[in-house]
Amino acid sequence: MSNITETHVSCNEALRNAFVECIENRKRNKISVTARFDADVVEWYRAKGKGYQTVMNAALRACMEVEKQGQVGIPT
Repeated sequence: MSNITETHVSCNEALRNAFVECIENRKRNKISVTARFDADVVEWYRAKGKGYQTVMNAALRACMEVEKQGQVGIPT
């Protein structure tokens, strides 16, 4: 397996683990914010039904956790 493929697999696993952990521990302190997202992104999450905001939060948290672990760098 190439280094790129190994990194991709490691990143996917870390994202999946962080996502599951967030969904299982959804009773964290929350704040209300106004944010702008691309319409297609919101539509895709809304199509998941009730709890779509929790799923969006879990996806953001998973990305945050992976980036904090240094497994992937998100351009700023």
